Amino acid sequence: MATTTVTAASTATATSSANSSAADDFVNNFLSDLTPLLALFGDQATKQFLSLSTSWADNIMVAMGPLGILTIVVSAIRVSNLKGLKALIGRARESFASAEVEVLSSTSKDVSERYNGNEIIRKEAKTETMEFIYRQWTEEDYFPWDVQGSSTTRENENLAFGLKEACLNGVIKSTDDSLQRMPPSNLTLHVPNAIVPAWQLWLFALFALAVQSVVLILSAISIYRWHTKKAGKIVNSYAYPCFLAGTIALSAGLIICAHTIDGSTERANFELANPFSAPKSYKIIRIQRSAENELNSWAISNSPDDRMLRTSRSHNAKYGAMTATGSFLAIAGYLAQYLGSRRLPWSSAIMQLVATILITAIRAYVRRGLANAPHAV
Repeated sequence: MATTTVTAASTATATSSANSSAADDFVNNFLSDLTPLLALFGDQATKQFLSLSTSWADNIMVAMGPLGILTIVVSAIRVSNLKGLKALIGRARESFASAEVEVLSSTSKDVSERYNGNEIIRKEAKTETMEFIYRQWTEEDYFPWDVQGSSTTRENENLAFGLKEACLNGVIKSTDDSLQRMPPSNLTLHVPNAIVPAWQLWLFALFALAVQSVVLILSAISIYRWHTKKAGKIVNSYAYPCFLAGTIALSAGLIICAHTIDGSTERANFELANPFSAPKSYKIIRIQRSAENELNSWAISNSPDDRMLRTSRSHNAKYGAMTATGSFLAIAGYLAQYLGSRRLPWSSAIMQLVATILITAIRAYVRRGLANAPHAV
């Protein structure tokens, strides 16, 4: 009788231990699988960030603690000229304008930006916005230039310059020597805080890089120094090397893909020249005319202290090989990272998840200006 009781107790203990082990395995696998799978989502947030990427700092930021990995790869393929890869993702017959609307900052003869009274919308349509420099002078002002064909006497209280005329007469200075093809008006680039200063971009980019590096370092310390186990078992020898190599390859591939997107646009800035003596007496103005019933006409101006006229146009760059390389590195890196993370302790997955959330919040802060409305009347 006693023997039967001991046997039953042993069986119950073993069953409880097995159930506990199974529960631990489930929790560990769930946490290890969750972070890599979440990284595949975030389509709209990723496109929003890519649409204003203008430098390597932006490219680094989007690749650290990535969100929307497939979106970045697909977007790079969409703006490339690789028809084979475009066919692979089901975009073989897609026009460049469709990709330009969604993931680029440029405007062109086929893509325009319009203000509907609440926000700026991008459409596949010819622009109906006229851009010019408007000058209203006072008795204290003077005009140090002589505009050919226009009188600069005090009888002319107001002057308006078209962009090309303003450049030719020194009213604004261009960073682009070519004035044969003035790019269409771009509204988003002039929204307050839409463009973050370069030093801030690099500060956030380096911080994001540091956060991703800390995850890799702490994971290595956890495994090789603290000997943290995976569900009570010793971590496989290939787990961390796969995770490390996969993360590096993934980041490098995403940086390359982001650069191909950034490089598909060509930007030129125009700055109001110094001869103006009264800064508040001039304005950069865009007149939006619309024949569509749902859109009104607007006069849109820069902020009073914004002296820049920013333009972005599509650039026919040859990034075919770079796009293919970046796409391969990103996909292969993701698979290696996923394989390694599944064999790592759950703490590594939690650290990567926290890093992704933190860096995503930073990216949203960098693009905070997109929630603002332009100065319109």
